[in-house]
Amino acid sequence: QVIPKSYNIRLKLNTKDFLQVTKRVSLLVSEKGGSVKYSLSNNKLKTSCISPGIGEAEEEMVIEYQGNPFEIAFNPVYILDALKAMDSEEVFFEFTAPLNPGLLRPFKDKSVDHDLR
Repeated sequence: QVIPKSYNIRLKLNTKDFLQVTKRVSLLVSEKGGSVKYSLSNNKLKTSCISPGIGEAEEEMVIEYQGNPFEIAFNPVYILDALKAMDSEEVFFEFTAPLNPGLLRPFKDKSVDHDLR
């Protein structure tokens, strides 16, 4: 099954804020296929990138999250493309495990899903 029916972690994020944070941090992704890391802890989503020889970028967003710390990384191109395609003020960012695909879904329209691998 490509898209799981349930997720262990679900974040509700402001689409514009999440897009802007990911865009700024991804400026330092130096190689094609590079990644941006998303780290969750109580009420915080940290977005970061380390590029050897170039530098580091890190931004934090205040979010509603209570749970175990969690880290996952994605190619920022996929995140940015999905967010730009959504016409919703808020999105759900859903995960089952750090090494599994994530899902971005508009808050209002459950028929539009963006599988992130």
